Amino acid sequence: MAERRYERVVISGTVQGVGFRPAVCRLALSMGVVGSVKNAGGQVILRAAAEESALERFLDEVRRIPGARVEAVAREELPPFVAEGFAIEESEDGAVAELALTPDLPVCPDCAAELFDPNNRRHWHPLISCAACGPRFTILQRTPYDRDNTALRDFAMCPACAAEYAARDDRRFHAQTISCHVCGPQTRYVRGGEEFWGAEAVRAAARDLENEGLVAVKGIGGYHLACLPSSETAVAELRRRKGREKKPFAVLFEDLEAVTRLYFADAAERALLASPARPIVLLDGQDPDFAPGVCAGSPQTGCFLAYTPLQHLLLRATGPLVMTSLNASGSPILTDEAAALAFPGLSGVLTHDRPILRPLDDSVTRVSRGAPRVLRRGRGLVPGAVPFPEAKPILALGGDLKAAFCIAAQGKAVLSAPFGDLDDAAVRVSYERELRETLRLLRVQPARVARDLHPGYFGTKLAPTLGAQVLPVQHHHAHIAAVMAEHRLTGRVIGAALDGTGYGPDGTVWGGEVLVCDERSFARFAHLPAVTMTGGDNAARDARIALDCYLHAAGLPVRNPLIPKALRTGVNTVTTTSAGRLFDAVSCFLGLCETNEYEGQCAVELERAAARALARGAEGTALTIERLWAELFAADKTDRDTLALAFHRALAEWIALRCKAAREKTGIARAALGGGVFQNELLLNFTAERLTADGFSVFYNRDFPSGDGALALGQAYIASIFEEG
Repeated sequence: MAERRYERVVISGTVQGVGFRPAVCRLALSMGVVGSVKNAGGQVILRAAAEESALERFLDEVRRIPGARVEAVAREELPPFVAEGFAIEESEDGAVAELALTPDLPVCPDCAAELFDPNNRRHWHPLISCAACGPRFTILQRTPYDRDNTALRDFAMCPACAAEYAARDDRRFHAQTISCHVCGPQTRYVRGGEEFWGAEAVRAAARDLENEGLVAVKGIGGYHLACLPSSETAVAELRRRKGREKKPFAVLFEDLEAVTRLYFADAAERALLASPARPIVLLDGQDPDFAPGVCAGSPQTGCFLAYTPLQHLLLRATGPLVMTSLNASGSPILTDEAAALAFPGLSGVLTHDRPILRPLDDSVTRVSRGAPRVLRRGRGLVPGAVPFPEAKPILALGGDLKAAFCIAAQGKAVLSAPFGDLDDAAVRVSYERELRETLRLLRVQPARVARDLHPGYFGTKLAPTLGAQVLPVQHHHAHIAAVMAEHRLTGRVIGAALDGTGYGPDGTVWGGEVLVCDERSFARFAHLPAVTMTGGDNAARDARIALDCYLHAAGLPVRNPLIPKALRTGVNTVTTTSAGRLFDAVSCFLGLCETNEYEGQCAVELERAAARALARGAEGTALTIERLWAELFAADKTDRDTLALAFHRALAEWIALRCKAAREKTGIARAALGGGVFQNELLLNFTAERLTADGFSVFYNRDFPSGDGALALGQAYIASIFEEG
């Protein structure tokens, strides 16, 4: 008989909150392995004994447990121990937490089937879940992932749930979110002075929605504001209450079939819609039965699938619903019931008493160049860790716009969701609270804090208070480093960084840059033509100001005679190479959009116009960036869509030629495209195609946003490498 081997096995990765311990236990019992499994910090620790060949097969199967991501397995031999069977032991509070925490998971098919089964004891239980589904990160108070460390700690299991929790062959074996109608959080609908409970709460909310009302619905990371997409009255009222006049809304559907009945979705888009993150996916088209105000002129609709049982119940009664975060535009998503009840203009609030411990808005994605691309990283993706250089713990603070922070330690990095713009006091409070909470949850004490170079940013003031070495990082270097971090690039690249604004070391505002850089340093190789801009922050909102500044610089007639006077005084002026302001000015010149009522609106309208021209096969008038304004002034402006297309091609050509010139001087054949302007699909495609044809290897962000939402990732990457120098 072969000799039995005894081992202690420490498993790291995404191994908590995915039903890992129950799966390990079932595997061990089926394969004759004895011992135990337990959580410790953010890791899982096994004591396992079996014949050597059986132990190897067991650990191979453990690495392949569905839903988990095993990143490291450390093994050490133990002296013989006595064990009967295989047990799940009480967790231990490890000194160091793992950064590989589990994002929130959608309701699984098995639970969804039980939800609508009248013979099941959880029929119409709005918070049904099992070991394979349900909230994770947004209910986690501390590690390890056990019920007492979550928002369900105060909900004692009833005897029936306790029996399922203890039964090895049950789907809810050691499911930390297990609950039912008897012992779990309760759902209610509040309409003025009325309250409805359980199933009647859902029915009452559905009735108000069908009567064209606005209803707040509690989700996983915050409250949504819902209305019927077919009601122009409801959609218009929703816009008024949110203070959001133009930006498109997303629509929530019950299942994939409900989406594909109305929209064409290719295989990649269908897979993205149904992925565990359940993100919003931008699909071409708009349902003609939807009110025009849903998409607000966009040729695309943001579609996503129900991911909570409460959403499934509501949609079964109403059909698709507009679902947007419950907040005033620019403010944090609401997670507190009292704040939701106080939100003006609501017919009612559909809520429950399971707390939300950290706010997360929905993720936004699209399929780009045949593969998924993240535009906003939120619920379902956060806090998913990525591999990162080994270094002392690092905190990166990001920028003031789309502010997000990044924590790097243990060879991994975690990027937060964007909180909004830090000029809003409520956003600053939310950002700093979640930053400190996440450091506590991950048990990370940063040794270095990276922040933007801008002297006026919130992070510049916050960094010195955090008790660590402070490293200022230039904004556009960080954009390119974010691309490098995602693709694990080391060494030199040619980086094209295009965005609205970033503080340059020369005191000017950068935004249209070609850099030669590596992880430690950068050199500015080329930039878009600089222009003196007046108006301060107003120039980012009012494209008419930007346009007149460009026209004045080109010696062409301006529309507002006050602009040249303001420029001559030099008061409240800056020199800028901003690609964002260039897009604004061209959009305004072509009569497409004059003001940014939401961030990037002028650029969005310019891209839409170019896409229309491309769809009908237009070639586009030849334009060059160096003589852009003279050429636009002389062009036939009867076909503004064709001119919009020509501008996109001209900018892509400008980027490609500068990258090619940089390669001739340096020999570098890797191009990294970063910055928020590269969320423009046409520009990205034109630029990537042109660079690829020139022999470049082209990289850009897919798993992370290309704009300021991933700035902190790039800052952390620079800080991690710099530390070694």
